[in-house]
Amino acid sequence: MERIKILIENIKNCNLSEEDKQTLLEKLENDNPDINGFLEAFILICKVSKEFLKLFDIDLWDS
Repeated sequence: MERIKILIENIKNCNLSEEDKQTLLEKLENDNPDINGFLEAFILICKVSKEFLKLFDIDLWDS
């Protein structure tokens, strides 16, 4: 549970949008964290970011 608390603090302090932060935090900030839901949301956020970066010809994942 301590690792989840650290993850929550890292999410709160990261440079994601407030909407993305809230999406991730909703999965973790309860008595029974939804780890699978968190991972799904995290992957979707990363995928959107990847597609957004490709619009500017920035490709960090296909090196």
